[in-house]
Amino acid sequence: MASNDPRPTKAERREAARAKAQALREEQARKAHRATITRRAAIGVGGVAVVGGIGGLIWKSKSTEGDDENGQEKAPDLNTEKGSLVPSSVDPESGALTYGSDLKVGTSNEGAPVLDIYFDYSCPHCAEFEALHSAEMKSLVTDGKVTLVLHPAHVLKLKWTIWAYNAMGVVLDKEPDKALDLHTALFSRFEQAAAKRDVTLLQKKGIWETASGAGLSSDTQDAIKEAVKSSKYDKWIDLSNQAFQTNGKEKGFSGTPAVLYNGQLVDLQQLQAENSLADYVSGQQGGAGAPAASPSEAPATTPAP
Repeated sequence: MASNDPRPTKAERREAARAKAQALREEQARKAHRATITRRAAIGVGGVAVVGGIGGLIWKSKSTEGDDENGQEKAPDLNTEKGSLVPSSVDPESGALTYGSDLKVGTSNEGAPVLDIYFDYSCPHCAEFEALHSAEMKSLVTDGKVTLVLHPAHVLKLKWTIWAYNAMGVVLDKEPDKALDLHTALFSRFEQAAAKRDVTLLQKKGIWETASGAGLSSDTQDAIKEAVKSSKYDKWIDLSNQAFQTNGKEKGFSGTPAVLYNGQLVDLQQLQAENSLADYVSGQQGGAGAPAASPSEAPATTPAP
């Protein structure tokens, strides 16, 4: 039997199709939004945070948050007292490491401009910068062209940085002449882990292996293990973090690495090639260097969370 309902007009059919398509698009958008939230949640629960730089990775995994020296997870020690030490050879106001031409911490090159490097041991861009420019920095210092000032910070809040601080603290107090070598080795370890996407390289045993490879005495290596377990140098972390916050507000940076020459923030895009740091310093000292960056510049930094 024929229906009494009138047949939809062409315009009505077109409008119905348009509404159906719109509803489909909205459902797809909702699904995409839910998937994005799920991915972000996974990142926040011990996954991999993609931030660019070496291997595109920064890890925050359970295996590096509460593991023992063999990488086995354990319960946190709630009775551990916060460390109260600051290495005797660092600047007592900023926690920075200052180097002059003899590469001895605590020295300076009188009259030379200061090259400030702010970094986090868990920052992929900092590891890239160290790998690219560490030889240049040493040459600039030993040639008396700059005083090098290294400013560690814990802006990314990862355990590897805390352990690196404590290892450096012991070496600065016991074998300070080897501190710069350990500094470079710690970044090299992080770079290796990032390239291999292997978080197991960033457990506490990674600190022990890095210290052993840096040629430290057995007494110093034993002291590093004790300092890392008790977080003996937390006061140094607090001191240098406060300096990072204060100086960042004054100079216009909030991420790492941050490079300052003679007190002025340097545009990191000018430092992307090998020898570019030495070229920059030579240009500045010859009066024809590239201008310092404005606070809105200096890309390729890992921002603080």
